Amino acid sequence: MEEIKQLIRKISEINSETTIGPGASEIDVHSVFEKYGLKVPKEILEYYKWANGVDSLSAFTHFIDLEYASSIYGGYLWVENETKGCEEPFTFKKSIFPFVDINGDVQFCVDLETNELYLVDMEGDTFKKYVKTIINICELL
Repeated sequence: MEEIKQLIRKISEINSETTIGPGASEIDVHSVFEKYGLKVPKEILEYYKWANGVDSLSAFTHFIDLEYASSIYGGYLWVENETKGCEEPFTFKKSIFPFVDINGDVQFCVDLETNELYLVDMEGDTFKKYVKTIINICELL
């Protein structure tokens, strides 16, 4: 997680639009994940305690704050439920959690069990493993 923090700091030095949100309490972080029956990994907990979201890494890229990430995850669950029985239902791994948003409709989600990163684009009907670990997100940004 230190690599991600360093990258964010470097970007914020050269991009005056980048805003690092104040960290969340450990209780707040656990509360969001427990709402969905998820266990927060140490690295993700460490990140959210450091920064609860980072706005404007670029014009379209943001590390998602807990409230918005929870809303997106809840949306995944809702769409999955609503599309059951459809010819092409939306399904996703329940262990993924939104972490980075691109342009408001594509998310990189961390798998809380394996630390792998998945790309979810509901408009483009895409759900796929993107990189082996969350640390590799630095290569994407």
